[in-house]
Amino acid sequence: MGRSTISNIVEEVCEALWKNLQPIVMPDPNEEIWRASEKVFKEKWNFPHCVAAIDGKHFRIKAPAHKGSEFFNYKKYHSVVLLALVDGNKKFICVDVGQYGRVSDASVYSNSTIGKRLTSLNIFLSPDEDLAGRNLPYVIVGDEAFPLKKYLMRPYPRSARRLSEDERIFNYRLSRSRNTVENTFGILANTWRVYHSPLECRIELADKVILATVVLHNYTRQLTTQTNLATVEEQTNETNVFIPIRIGTSSNSSREALNVRNFFKEYFISNEGRVEWQQRIVNRTA
Repeated sequence: MGRSTISNIVEEVCEALWKNLQPIVMPDPNEEIWRASEKVFKEKWNFPHCVAAIDGKHFRIKAPAHKGSEFFNYKKYHSVVLLALVDGNKKFICVDVGQYGRVSDASVYSNSTIGKRLTSLNIFLSPDEDLAGRNLPYVIVGDEAFPLKKYLMRPYPRSARRLSEDERIFNYRLSRSRNTVENTFGILANTWRVYHSPLECRIELADKVILATVVLHNYTRQLTTQTNLATVEEQTNETNVFIPIRIGTSSNSSREALNVRNFFKEYFISNEGRVEWQQRIVNRTA
């Protein structure tokens, strides 16, 4: 068959996978989905009131024709960006794909559908509830690339000063939960080998390929046994296929957001919220 025929078949299959699987394996998030994810983060990753982890990666593409430097990123290659929210079982909750590689990484979150919905509180998060005597929001965790918000926790910055032990414990506990999204991207890369070289297709098709693998990832996560999953996950740190969005500068955070982070910090060192190994870990890596 001719090249254009094959291209049309690939595009039609990717469209069909997204259209038919997305409502089943990655439905629009609602309060029930957030609460189910929070239960996993609380029981498995020791971060109550956490409902998702967020991250963004650059996916390599062949230089598009007649696009100039629109897709040329800070690593000096062409890319599109996938921004994702991931649950405690390393499944995608929702994604935003297709932003140009040239877009400043600080703008990836603010320009995304995910960022806009979170900002407008139009993503059906559960209302604030009690945690250890304090009315606290349900939150998403991310790294230093993301702003600190009431609903979005980032680590205490390490560049300005030496962190206290309590702050390092918070950063460690946040990192444990945030690693779910790093592992998810690792599993995606190791499962779908198409990502080990630049996607050589039109931008529109590249977006569809990415979306197809996202829903296939969720589908296989539902089907695969935990024993088989472990084999894949052991390999997740062996790939540098995807390049992360860059660490942003700490913007002026609201007093409310700072207070939420400080309370989580206090909770993680309290008798109710601590885990037995945290002090040993943070002092060993200090």
